[in-house]
Amino acid sequence: IGVARDITERKQAEEALRASEERFAKAFRSSPYPIIISEVESGLFIDANDAAFRSFGYRHEEVANRTSTEFQLWPTPDHRRRFVEHLQQAGAIRNLEIDLRVRSGELRHCLVSAELIELHGKRCMVTVGSDITEQKLAEQNLQRSHAFIRQIIDTDPNFIFAKDRDGRFTLVNRAYADAYGTTVDKLIG
Repeated sequence: IGVARDITERKQAEEALRASEERFAKAFRSSPYPIIISEVESGLFIDANDAAFRSFGYRHEEVANRTSTEFQLWPTPDHRRRFVEHLQQAGAIRNLEIDLRVRSGELRHCLVSAELIELHGKRCMVTVGSDITEQKLAEQNLQRSHAFIRQIIDTDPNFIFAKDRDGRFTLVNRAYADAYGTTVDKLIG
């Protein structure tokens, strides 16, 4: 007497799961962006890719079995609490600007996205981000430069203006606007 059972579908499902896990692992490891997997409740680090270790200045063995609170990754514990609350309410976070602390103690401005996942019965989050500190500084410097140039242009008694190819004003100083009895805002465009 024998009993046979067709397990083709189960084997196909197992193979599909294995292939999916392999694709995720390759994407996770090779990403140029820092990726961290951590437990939602405790902040315990589950895994991180090489880009995350480089960005934050830690080695893998330093992070194992430790929490983000132990590393003071967040400016304050309240920052992490609010981030987790936002993630749990929304289900996902996309392109949120936050400050995070690196090994040197310096706060870096980061653009992050996060997703909730479940691993081994624990609620976890996958957080992907990039350090935009230099970009933000460059933007601030550019804004200061524009404000300084605008101040010079606006206080110059000579007529200063620029037009695009269609003849629309793109830049006008106050002396020019005053001479025509209008405002700079009404002339632009």
